[in-house]
Amino acid sequence: MAKRDKMIELIFLGLAIMLAWGFGDFIMAYISKKGNSPFLLNFWGSVVSLAVVSVVYFAFFFPKTVSGIYWLIVFASSIVVVLSFICFYKAVAVGKVSLISPITSSYGILSMFLGLFFLKESLSRTQYIGIFISTIGLLLAVLNISELRRLKISSQVEGLKYAVFTFVLWGINFTLSAVLVKGADWVTPFFFSSIFSVPLSYAILRRAEGKMSLGLKRETFLLFFVAGILLQAGALVFTFSLNSFPSALLAPISAGYPAVIIILAHFFFRERIAGIQYAGVVLILAGLAVAAV
Repeated sequence: MAKRDKMIELIFLGLAIMLAWGFGDFIMAYISKKGNSPFLLNFWGSVVSLAVVSVVYFAFFFPKTVSGIYWLIVFASSIVVVLSFICFYKAVAVGKVSLISPITSSYGILSMFLGLFFLKESLSRTQYIGIFISTIGLLLAVLNISELRRLKISSQVEGLKYAVFTFVLWGINFTLSAVLVKGADWVTPFFFSSIFSVPLSYAILRRAEGKMSLGLKRETFLLFFVAGILLQAGALVFTFSLNSFPSALLAPISAGYPAVIIILAHFFFRERIAGIQYAGVVLILAGLAVAAV
């Protein structure tokens, strides 16, 4: 019974993360293409993140005593998060999602290897198989070959560059998150990390954009806050999940969120989904189920 409960828990948590990040990133990609500065989006994203985490922190947790090195990791995590989202917003603003998604979502593979080699986490043979199936499904889901053939890769260099930066920074941050959760709990480090992120994001914004208005485009204002809440909710579910499962397992599973984006693009933007992409979505879910066994 306990094993079955664990399986159900992993499937539920994995789907919750994918849905929250899939919906959130889909909305953010739309907003980024509406002329909002990536530095401005990152600043307000930090503000929304702090607001959401603060509610959870003060509702359920109390300040805890941690060591000096722990605070250094929290601050390092703040820097990585801020830089990663600036790169992500720039990537989706100038690049094609069909090229950007498979690269940024590769953070799961990087985080898995970091967890295995540096955090000494371990996975079962079945979990390896599930991760492999989900990874193949992700590649099939996001790589629309017919569309890629029509693209000039040379025109996508800038977006691809920022996508690679995003994937590396996200992979590092997920590993840092596992370290922080093990050192305290699933909320405290991210509350303080969010506190650091707001002034850091503001300083980068002023440095990059000067004395620009802090207002978002009117037509995207509400959408942005909905997306920000979804992204932070997904992050909190992920850190909560680290209490029960290794980051080497969770990160690759959570990376299946682009499948949600593809389905949303089909229904809202009438983008055609190829048969191979449907197969990819099925494999992502199948991989999650196998990893949970």
